[in-house]
Amino acid sequence: MPRHLALLPKLGQLIAHIAVAQHVIEKQLSARDQLVNLLLDAPVDATWAAQFRLQHAKLPDACVIVQAIPTVDHDLGELRERMSYLAAPMFDQVLITLAHQKCLALISVSLKAYNSPHFHAQLEKLAVQAQCRLIVSHFYTDPAMTKPAAAVCERAAQLDLQQPVIFCEDVAFDLMLAQVQDGDTILPFFISPALQALSQYDTQMHSDFVKTLQAYLAATCNQVETASALFIHPNTLRNRLQRIHELTGLDLKDAQTCFKLAASYKVSAYLKAQQL
Repeated sequence: MPRHLALLPKLGQLIAHIAVAQHVIEKQLSARDQLVNLLLDAPVDATWAAQFRLQHAKLPDACVIVQAIPTVDHDLGELRERMSYLAAPMFDQVLITLAHQKCLALISVSLKAYNSPHFHAQLEKLAVQAQCRLIVSHFYTDPAMTKPAAAVCERAAQLDLQQPVIFCEDVAFDLMLAQVQDGDTILPFFISPALQALSQYDTQMHSDFVKTLQAYLAATCNQVETASALFIHPNTLRNRLQRIHELTGLDLKDAQTCFKLAASYKVSAYLKAQQL
């Protein structure tokens, strides 16, 4: 159409500008920075370890890939510089690059350290100081998994969660839900009918059984922690759980039952957030 043809010159200028900018960015990256690009773009190669050694780095056999998203008006080049400066003292090895219009950091970390509160605290501090959000991939040990790990980070970024640090492992269920076709018609059937029955009972009787059950699951079925979180006496909690059992027949001491209920809460929250 004529109006589309009129837009083509402007589109051409835009594409050229992006291409030039990307070319300049890549030229500014050192050979060490581009080791991450090697893992993202090149097929598995026996020379990878040698190329890392050439740049005085170690091909990681335990790591995560982290996508940094600026929260202020910084371009990606400036964000990469801030990340490089701030992250270097925190981790044994961190390689930060710009690839595919994203700022990505490859952090070497052991499984034990990945699961430690200290590692989480380091990333929280890095996000605040670098003025960005961090999307952290699952822990992996095969460098060839860097590309799919980065792809999962990109999908997690699209969930529009606003926490400063998001671990893909923590939002795995949300990522799976986002892939379900016709979710508005299928996903409601994944919600336990017990939750719907309790919700109706709460509305009619002005009780708090849905809230109680959610707190119980969040506390990994620990009654002491649940009572503390709800600011109620443990005996009150026991009475509520017994009443929930009487109303629904659920065995709240069964691990599989608790898993299905927790999944139901996840599905319900997702549908509400998506206004489905």
